Amino acid sequence: MPVDDEGRAEARSSPISRKRIESLSDLIFGLTLSIGALTLLTQPPSTPDEVSSRIIAFIFNFVVLIAVWLQYTTIMSRLPVETGSVVFANVLLLLLIILMSYLINGIHFVSPPLPIPADTPLDAYSSQLYGLDLVGVTAILGFFSHQLSVEEKQLLPQEYLGKARLARNSDVFFAILFLVSALPQGWDWRIGEVPLRFALWWIPLVGTLYLDALFFRKPKDK
Repeated sequence: MPVDDEGRAEARSSPISRKRIESLSDLIFGLTLSIGALTLLTQPPSTPDEVSSRIIAFIFNFVVLIAVWLQYTTIMSRLPVETGSVVFANVLLLLLIILMSYLINGIHFVSPPLPIPADTPLDAYSSQLYGLDLVGVTAILGFFSHQLSVEEKQLLPQEYLGKARLARNSDVFFAILFLVSALPQGWDWRIGEVPLRFALWWIPLVGTLYLDALFFRKPKDK
């Protein structure tokens, strides 16, 4: 079937076409990254330490967004969008993504170059909401990976099903870690000067980057 015919067939079977969802998601991810960059420009720092703390926050949020975007776009290249649950999950994911740049601005880091958050109620509350935001993002990515991993749906070749199941299980585990980090104890308990909440964030971040690399690797690759 020609490509144009495939596009028309999908448009007839889906309430929202794949192209529209992809365009909206690209816009939201791009806008979120732009908001983070504009924040650096619109709030001039007053001290060298403030410059470093804002750069730390921007870099961390940037890496998180890119890691999520890579996994999201890889999944959506295979996932059909004709079901209401997938459309709703997409909308919710994009809402959580755009909130990330707002919440990260409530976290102020001190004592650079170490990413140590300031010990204030605003930083504690903002980081808690940021952690809950990450719970939602990783849980939705896990839901998408689960849809791909169902063998009966035949959305992936047989040799790729193992990757989809690994991504699903990993995202569920990461969501649990983010949920634990969002508990009040995650701010009170510390490893050195760093709250446990921030230490736990690095495990899912590194794991998501690994999953991104795994998605781009062929099954026969070692």
